[in-house]
Amino acid sequence: MRRLGIVLLVAAACAGCGSGSEPRTVTVTTTETVAGGPPASTTQAATGSTVVPYFIEGDQVAAGEPVETPERGVAAAALRALLDGPNGRELAAGLTTAVPPDTRLLELTVVDGLARVDLSGLFREGEGVIPARERLAQVVYTLTQFPTVKRVRVRIDGHTVTPLGDVKLDRALTRADFEDQTPTILVESPGFATAVSSPFTARGTANTFEATFEYELRDAAGKILAQHFETATSGTGTRGTFSFPVSFTVTQPTAGSLVVFERSAADGSRIHVRSIPLRLQP
Repeated sequence: MRRLGIVLLVAAACAGCGSGSEPRTVTVTTTETVAGGPPASTTQAATGSTVVPYFIEGDQVAAGEPVETPERGVAAAALRALLDGPNGRELAAGLTTAVPPDTRLLELTVVDGLARVDLSGLFREGEGVIPARERLAQVVYTLTQFPTVKRVRVRIDGHTVTPLGDVKLDRALTRADFEDQTPTILVESPGFATAVSSPFTARGTANTFEATFEYELRDAAGKILAQHFETATSGTGTRGTFSFPVSFTVTQPTAGSLVVFERSAADGSRIHVRSIPLRLQP
């Protein structure tokens, strides 16, 4: 086994501090353990990588707009994009965040599939009003988008705080801990407002009856450009993954949306509907 270690010193502005505050130097450490040669995929990436912050739609997680980052530590970059909050387009589309404003990333380490993240004390603010599960789900989903992260331990101001709301933080958290905060059909790629050309691949997870669901690709006028019936790897109480190609034709760039939904077994109506805004390219 060969261990690769990288320590990044990032000068991060103290958001929300007074005008006389000095920037805080944050140490972000990422370590990967791999066999033989360099890792096939890690949280260390080349310049120009894209990361996705996870926000909240209703009371469930949603993949936000992809953010380009020049950093090699993409896990830390993704968390900072989450802490920055939704942009104007995301807010207009109904995405929000349960993470309190001005929360700062103090430290992040990723070792053998476990991400240890230390956040500033503001992360606890309003925990009796804003559900703690939603903000924790955002952190866990944002970090576990990377193949090298399977579990997440959260600390606050260098200490293990437990519980936060009704979630115990003295153990590692996974996506399975936040099934109630996860849409029945979660599209993770393409992300919010992504520019796509034909064909593109839609990927995500689903927990539908008999693992089946449908999708429609619509243009700005609501015209259906593509539609199909899809099946995840599992369902009916067990979340599975899905990946399917989408082909379409447009003559000029236009706004569009990928709509996913399940058919009700009772009356055939659409349930668990999610719509992901996209930018369709010829």
